[in-house]
Amino acid sequence: MRYVHLKAIAFSAILSLMAIGDGLACSCERNPTAAGILAQSTMVFTGIARSSVVVAPGASATTFEVTEGFKGAEAKAFVVVRHPNGPSASCGVQFETGQSVTLAAHQSAGGLSTTFCSTWMFLPHVGLRDRLLADMRTLRTATATAPASAPATALATAAAQARGPDGWRIENLPDGRPAAFGIGTIDGARHVVALACGVEKRPELAIVPAARALLVETGDGIWALPPDRPADALAAGLIDAADNTFKLSLDGKAFPAGPAAIDAFDKIGKDCEQRSGWEYGKDDDKQMLWIFRRAEDGGAPFLTFGKPATGWLLADLSCEPRRQTLIVRSTALPRGAKNGQAVPLKLRAGGQEYSAPARIKILAEGDVPGFAVARFALPQRLLASLRQADEISLKTQDADMTLPARGAAALLAPLERACGF
Repeated sequence: MRYVHLKAIAFSAILSLMAIGDGLACSCERNPTAAGILAQSTMVFTGIARSSVVVAPGASATTFEVTEGFKGAEAKAFVVVRHPNGPSASCGVQFETGQSVTLAAHQSAGGLSTTFCSTWMFLPHVGLRDRLLADMRTLRTATATAPASAPATALATAAAQARGPDGWRIENLPDGRPAAFGIGTIDGARHVVALACGVEKRPELAIVPAARALLVETGDGIWALPPDRPADALAAGLIDAADNTFKLSLDGKAFPAGPAAIDAFDKIGKDCEQRSGWEYGKDDDKQMLWIFRRAEDGGAPFLTFGKPATGWLLADLSCEPRRQTLIVRSTALPRGAKNGQAVPLKLRAGGQEYSAPARIKILAEGDVPGFAVARFALPQRLLASLRQADEISLKTQDADMTLPARGAAALLAPLERACGF
C-alpha cells in the first residue's frame, strides 16, 4: 500500500457562485459528470477515514485507506488529505473516523487537497453517486492502457511451474512478457520468487510457496516486500549494482541474490517502464513499506511503516536500549490533540488488544502533525501477536489507523535481536 501527502489547496472545479440543493452554497460546478471529474482531478477514490487531525486554523488532515481507486490511487493505499474544516457554505468538509466516502482531489506544486466542491456530488442523499460511480468504473475499464499482464494468481502459477537450478533467470510468460524467476532451496524446500510488470502499471511480485515477505537488505536497512502488495515489488533506489550489501531472504531465510538478482530486477524494472510508463529508478510517491533500520550512534533501531521516498512514516516500533520496553509511535492523533496530552494508545493484532498510556508530541514542522508515543513493558506477548497478524490497528481516542502486518511480522526478528528482547 502507498501513502500520498496532500497540502491545502483549492480544488480547481470551483467555477461560479450558485446554490445546488440541500444548502450547497459553495462555488461549485452545477452538473458534474464522471468524465469531467476524472479529467479535472489528480486523484479520485473511495476510502475509509482512519484518522483526522487539525493542522492549522480552519484546516484538517484526514488519513484515508483506499477501498477503490478511480484515478491516481490504488486499493489499500493510505492517503492523507488536507482540507478546510469549516461549514460547507465556505467549502469546508469534515470526515468522521470510520466513514466511507468518495472524493476527488487536485494537485499543484504545493500538493493536493479536497474541499466540499470535490465531495458533495458523492453524498448519498444528493442522488448522483450511483450514476457517477458506475460511469467512472466504465471509464476506468475503457481507458485502461496497461499492457496485457498476468494477475498475481497467474504469476504465482507461472512461478509454481518454474524449472531449473537455483538462481535467477528471465523467461517469458504465456502472454509474451518477460518475468524474472528466482529459484532457491531453503531448508531442503524449493522456493520461487517471480517479478513481472503488472496490471497496475508497476511491477508485481509472487512467492511460491507463500511467504510473509521477500526481504531485501541494502545499506539503507531491510525492506519487506509482501507478495499481496504488488505495487511495492520494486522500490526506487533499491536496485543498485554498486551496493555490496544487497541480500535477499524469505522470512529471514537466505535466498539467492548477487549480481544475477540485481540484473534480473533491473531488467524487469526497465521492461515495466518501457511497457507502461512506470518510472523505474525514481522515487515512487505511492509506495509504502515496512523497513527495519539498525541503531546508529547509540540510538534505537526502528521498524517503520511509511513512504521510503521521503522518509515520511505512519507508525513505527522501536525500543529503549537495554530495557524490555517496546516503543510504539502512531500519527493517528485525536481531534484537538495538544502537545504533552496523555491519551491511551490501543494496539490490536492477531485477535489480541494491548493498551498503554501515550503522550502526544506535536511537531512544529515536517510532513506529519505529530505522534502519539506509548511504551509497552515486557512486550513478548504483543510481539507474538504481531507475528500472527494480518493487520495492525492503532487507536487513540477518536483516531485510528489500520496497517498491513505481514511485512512487519517478517522483520520482527532483527528488531528483537537489536532490542535484546
